[in-house]
Amino acid sequence: MPFSSIDLTFLQITSHKDNHLYSDRKIIRIVSLISIFLLPLSSMEEFNKYLKGADLNLVKEVCINRGKLIQFSRNEYFSRAGDVIADVGYIKRGAFRYVCVNPSEEKEYSTGFAFEKEFVTDYPACIYQVPSEISIQAITPCEVYVCNIQEILQIFNENIDTQTQARNNAERILFCVYQNYIDLYRKTPEERYKEIIDRCPEILQILTLKELSSYLKITPVTMSKIRRKITFGH
Repeated sequence: MPFSSIDLTFLQITSHKDNHLYSDRKIIRIVSLISIFLLPLSSMEEFNKYLKGADLNLVKEVCINRGKLIQFSRNEYFSRAGDVIADVGYIKRGAFRYVCVNPSEEKEYSTGFAFEKEFVTDYPACIYQVPSEISIQAITPCEVYVCNIQEILQIFNENIDTQTQARNNAERILFCVYQNYIDLYRKTPEERYKEIIDRCPEILQILTLKELSSYLKITPVTMSKIRRKITFGH
C-alpha cells in the first residue's frame, strides 16, 4: 500500500499542546482523505464479521433492481435517532458510521460501521417500525441503493427457503453482536485494537482515530498509549 496506515495516523495523535505540529497534522489529514478515494473500501469486508458466510445476494438484488440510487455527502445522515426507518441501503460507494448518544455524558459513541458492498440501516427499528435508537452518518461521500424494507420482506416471505435464509442471516448478526459484547469484557483495549488492525490493516485510512477509539470504547489518550507501545515497544 502507498502509505502505512499505522505510521501515517500515528503522527495525528500528537498532543494538542504541540501547536507547531498543526501544519503537519493538517497535511497528513489531507493525505488520509485522498487515500480514501484511492482505497477500495471493499477491502474492509473483514470488519463486519457477520457478512462472512451470509447469503445476502437476494437482498442485494432487490436493493439494486427495485431501489433508487441516492448520493450522500460526507457527514450527511442516512437516518437520525428518533426516526421510524422504512428503508434499507446497499452501499455502492463510501462508508457510514452508526452513532448513539449517552445523555448523561452528553457524549456520542460510534457503535459500528458499514462499508462498500455492505448494507446500511437500523435493522431492528426497520423491521419492527419503532423509533431508531441510533443515527447513521456518512463518513465519506456515498452512493447507496435505497429500497423500502417491505420490498425485501415480501421476497423473503415468498417460500420456506427464503424464510430460512432470512432467519439464518438474522442469527448470524445476533451471534456477531454477542461476540463483540463479550469481547468488551474478555479482551483488553490493546487486544481489541490489535485484532481490528490485523483483520483490517487499511481501517485507519478510512476512519479517524476519534471514530475508532469511540468504537473500541476507549479514550483517544488510551489509543495514543496503545499505538505508542505497539510502535516503539514501550
